Amino acid sequence: MAKVEKSQPYITPDGVMVPGRLITDTATGASEWYVQGAAFPTFVSDKNQINPDTNEPYGNYNWRPHSDTSVDNLVNNSVPLLGKPPEKASKYQDSTYRSDQGGDIEGNLNQTKTSDTSLKNFNETRIQSIEDEGTSGQREEFLQTGDNQVPGAKPTIQEQADAISEIPTIPGIGINDPNFSGLRYPIDIDVSTQDIITITVIEYGKKTFNVGGGNIGFTNREFKEGNTVILPAQAGLKDQNMVKWSGETMDPVQTAAASMSQQTVQGDAAGAAAAGIDALKSAGVSDAIVTSLTEKAAGATGLLSRLGGAIANPNLELLFQGPELRPFSLSFFMSPRSEEEAVNVRKIIRFFKQHMAVKRSSSGIFLKAPDIFRVKFETPAGEHGSINRFKECALLQMSVDYTPGGSYSTYNDQKHTMTAYRMDLSFQELEPVFADEYEPGSRNFPRKSQRAPLVDEIGY
Repeated sequence: MAKVEKSQPYITPDGVMVPGRLITDTATGASEWYVQGAAFPTFVSDKNQINPDTNEPYGNYNWRPHSDTSVDNLVNNSVPLLGKPPEKASKYQDSTYRSDQGGDIEGNLNQTKTSDTSLKNFNETRIQSIEDEGTSGQREEFLQTGDNQVPGAKPTIQEQADAISEIPTIPGIGINDPNFSGLRYPIDIDVSTQDIITITVIEYGKKTFNVGGGNIGFTNREFKEGNTVILPAQAGLKDQNMVKWSGETMDPVQTAAASMSQQTVQGDAAGAAAAGIDALKSAGVSDAIVTSLTEKAAGATGLLSRLGGAIANPNLELLFQGPELRPFSLSFFMSPRSEEEAVNVRKIIRFFKQHMAVKRSSSGIFLKAPDIFRVKFETPAGEHGSINRFKECALLQMSVDYTPGGSYSTYNDQKHTMTAYRMDLSFQELEPVFADEYEPGSRNFPRKSQRAPLVDEIGY
């Protein structure tokens, strides 16, 4: 059934309820609202209709009068027939309501006003009609299509996620705060001749669904880059690539049952039964089954091995279980040699501490993810090819030793800066490493300085 009719009143701006009905074509998404008993609609909504003022389609949820006289007929004929008091009925003759004098009713209805309660009600009824009678494809097209989103409609999961990601947080250090721009240690580190580690802060990005065209999954996470800290290359650099494997078993009875289930699902029930019977006739199988049942009844274990010196073949095999997320750690020893360098060291420690902290929404209802980081080993010629690479990562743990020399010692500056600090950072990558990411063009790198590893480079 393409067209669905539902009872739906229209409420005028001052609260007069006009009985009517809403007819929705679930095949096109077009809707019409009729005053009760009327032969022609008062308001219509059809994305294929062209707005003469803009020469563009009105959009799937933009309501407008059906004709030049539709609103006049509603105001002059339908409302007074409701038996309202004379003072209220006469009010509708005033220019505030009359469309031929530019009244508010026409202003509210010639183009959609998402705050108009009646229009929200119309669209909610339309939603229900499409959900009751339309296909899933129609719901996707007419209810969740970009600018045509229904005012007042229940948001999709993606829209809810987008709304949460846009919730403002209590201000902290911005990822591009100029007070933390250009941080480096040592302050005179020469990037034109020295290998370095750069750690860039990134605003945690969102993903969207990527379903259709043969894909089922998510898009790449969006990233917005901020300030970068430059530190010297360190000793003790290690990486650890991991994949999760686990030993799994399937005894003969389970194997036979699985095989029979597969054949049954494929429509060969007779063949499945015959195969099962043949298996039971095999030498020793029936005796083993009897012994197994006896073992379970007696609550004993190992009867088959104890009595016959054999066990059911467990078909033990190491099976792939999934990828692992790589953790890694970096450690930096910093001993300021000047007041300017002391300021930089304090800011570097503050930079990591604050950007790894959880963010509170201004409403206090939500907690939002901390900022994340991109760690790169670089040489004067560009990204290092003889050391591993890291994907975007979260800073899970940070520890600072303020007395790495074993005794309390400060400079005599205004802040009493410690004479040395040891900063240990523990990261974990956000996503696993995949084989195709070793191939050129496999990833969308946000920065031009990033590239896929060459064939003679170590890569991830």
